[in-house]
Amino acid sequence: MADAPEVYKFVHTESHMSMPINKYILVLAILCVKVGLAQLPVVIKEDFNFNVQGWWTGNAGTYSVKMEGGKYVMRTTQKDNGRFVTINPYMDTKKDFSIEATFLQKSGSDNNGLGLLWGDGGTGKYHEFVIACNGNYKIKSPEKEEKINQWVEYDKVKPIGAANTLKVEQKKGRWYYFINGVEVANTIILPLYGMKMGFINYTDMVLEIDNFIFRQDIKINLPANLSSGLVKENLGKEVNSPYDDLGPHITVDGRMILFGRELSPENIGGKGDGEDIWITTSTDGITWTKSENMGPAINDKEANNLAAISADNNMLLFCRQDGFQVRRKSVDGWTQPEYLNVRFKNESKTMEGSLSSDGKALLFTAKLKQNIYYNAHPDNIDKDIYVTVHDLKGGWSEPINLGPQINTANDEVSPFMAADGHTLYFASNGRPGYGGYDIYMSKRLGDSWTH
Repeated sequence: MADAPEVYKFVHTESHMSMPINKYILVLAILCVKVGLAQLPVVIKEDFNFNVQGWWTGNAGTYSVKMEGGKYVMRTTQKDNGRFVTINPYMDTKKDFSIEATFLQKSGSDNNGLGLLWGDGGTGKYHEFVIACNGNYKIKSPEKEEKINQWVEYDKVKPIGAANTLKVEQKKGRWYYFINGVEVANTIILPLYGMKMGFINYTDMVLEIDNFIFRQDIKINLPANLSSGLVKENLGKEVNSPYDDLGPHITVDGRMILFGRELSPENIGGKGDGEDIWITTSTDGITWTKSENMGPAINDKEANNLAAISADNNMLLFCRQDGFQVRRKSVDGWTQPEYLNVRFKNESKTMEGSLSSDGKALLFTAKLKQNIYYNAHPDNIDKDIYVTVHDLKGGWSEPINLGPQINTANDEVSPFMAADGHTLYFASNGRPGYGGYDIYMSKRLGDSWTH
């Protein structure tokens, strides 16, 4: 232990004092215990009262996942056909870490696995530490190492109806595996294929999960003069709906917000319409009118993904999977959409964009082959931030990747360039943060888009 020399030095240099030897031993023992019990800082502590981390919930055929009474409940109905769920927090793969959670199988088959999953990169490769409630555990991995990928009997696994706490910890160059606080195995450190972590079960069961904790010593990079006292305020039921309301764009005068609404029965295409553009207005920037669908002049039965509003409110820019389309206001309403000259193939199902205040730079997110950490696997949807620049001939440049100072191996979303043309705001789950997608800021150095 790194602190041990200090402990022994303390005892040695103070040996002339009249304290009895048994008290020296007690002091030494207390100091050593305190050092030994030191734990890594908590990055995520999830009690499942609120879905802060964005855990998946929903129904699909043979399984359903929901939050009930402060528990994350997985129901799988088909024998030998389980389910896994993950989140994707930032994780420094070069540092020690630990993950743990409490599992309570309420019903179902007791002779198959449930437990922790980590190191998932979206390619189908990850590690598992699972138990079966009939008294077995398994460390499972794509790697071929001794003493893993086989069931091991362990009679301290608690049966159906009782809670089991599983923990995986990396320290001193090894992985250690704990069941209900007792170390049951350790292995060499195995490769991490990605940062995703979560839960898995193998078969039919009702499984309650609670008290998920991820620990690692990571430093969050905060601005020197971080503003304080900012309070998030919901725009209220006049603007928001029971459906997903997302991607808001406010006009320069601050009097109008255009945003997307997903899968609403009031969308042009009904409940199956992926996204329509809705509008709300204000005379004072405080009170907003009831939001309204912008109608067939703007929306159609397909997903309408707004990227930007021009400063004069006379042009709307839309994201498409292969480029951008514009609609312009005319005396007769809005023109039909026309593509900009810049084209590409976005391999992610989502993208976001924004236009600089001078209209000369269009920032957007996409999964392109030019991504800094491009991963061709179709399950990997991680996007990078790009910019296309308006040239003197009226065209737009090929997409420029903003580079590794901005983009990570994970997902970047929602870029926004401030009016100064140099301050970029965006969200990412690929940097040290408070969990999930956090908002970050970066400033351009000079006129370059990559520095």
